[in-house]
Amino acid sequence: GQGLTARKVVLHPAEPLAFVLFASANSAPAPKAARDPCQSPTGEANQHLWRLAVYDLVTFAIRTVFDPIAERLITPDANEAAVSLGLFTPPEARGAPIIVVGAVPNLRVVGNGFDPDNLPLIRCFALEHGTQLRHQHATTVDAIPYSFAPLYQFGLLAAGVGTSVRCYSMGSRQLLRKCQLKGIVANGAAALEAEGGIIAVGDFHESVVLLKFFPPPRAGAGMATTAGAVLVAVADDFVQRHVVAMRFLDLHTVAASDRFGNVVVLRVPGAATVTANALGAELQGPVPMAEEPEAVTKPAAKLVAVTQMHVGAIVTGIAVVRQQEGAVLAYQAVDGQAGAFVPVAPRELDHLRDIEAAVRVEAVPLVGREHERYRSTYGPCRGVADCDFALFHVDRFGAEARAAVEEGVRAKAIERA
Repeated sequence: GQGLTARKVVLHPAEPLAFVLFASANSAPAPKAARDPCQSPTGEANQHLWRLAVYDLVTFAIRTVFDPIAERLITPDANEAAVSLGLFTPPEARGAPIIVVGAVPNLRVVGNGFDPDNLPLIRCFALEHGTQLRHQHATTVDAIPYSFAPLYQFGLLAAGVGTSVRCYSMGSRQLLRKCQLKGIVANGAAALEAEGGIIAVGDFHESVVLLKFFPPPRAGAGMATTAGAVLVAVADDFVQRHVVAMRFLDLHTVAASDRFGNVVVLRVPGAATVTANALGAELQGPVPMAEEPEAVTKPAAKLVAVTQMHVGAIVTGIAVVRQQEGAVLAYQAVDGQAGAFVPVAPRELDHLRDIEAAVRVEAVPLVGREHERYRSTYGPCRGVADCDFALFHVDRFGAEARAAVEEGVRAKAIERA
């Protein structure tokens, strides 16, 4: 509806429901008073419009209907742009999620600027009776809220606001800020992912930073405590990556994609977690934010790239698909392609890489570009075997080429032994 484009999708944590954010610029006439603050360099106004809709996934799959069971349209008079979507489950909501939308009035499309007289908002919606989206309240923030992630274990919402990361709880009139890390990223928190108490922050240009959330300690018997929640930086990356999507594999490993078609798996060194735990315990006291040590935002540890591969297209979505015998890392790219990374044992990986190397010898590209070099366009291809490439060519080989591949694999196995 309304000629808008689906921008963001989040899933209900317990029910088969999908919350979809539709947004577009220049989709409706803006009021005359709102045109001056958001003029583009070409002299044309950016008229923003957005809509939040709820879809029943069961009905959507069976009956193939495209009408949402509930929706909320922001009128074009507001000239408000929606930039992010998320949800979290506060304890007082009794399991019902609160949907949050990052909205910016009079957003300038070029440069991501906004009108200082109309600050960005975090709007909170509740789904009532399964068919109504009720706007609960809006919280004013001082920068664009680029991303959200739920901290289910604590009933909080992690928000990437400009270059800072904040943790919010639900209030009756607005969101209540529990803690924050200012300037944790250089350009903006393009993506957020949370698993347990670990938060992964993806910068627009500076790769991934891992944070750890420490909740306020409980007061002992007969004694009060003034300690608050704390965010501590655990590790960051030394390679510049323009992060698009992320997904946790475990509490110490995160998979990420960038704008140049690379997928990388980053892991935290074991010593970094111990250091962060000690620092978090030290900070859990009445320490003003202005007096926090530099170690809170400047981690000494660096993330280790255990796997990296250039897939050839911008990966916009990453998901961990659980199966009966383990899990696979599935991804979807902007050009429509879908693929998966299947975890294997180190010995199996060596065997698969031997097959891939033998196939590359027999399948010489017409343009002379070596396949391994293509997969390493922006960084060394490591920890992965391109089985799709091997199967594609082996199925088309003749008997002589297949025999050559088998001989090459056998020779590699003998060398390794």
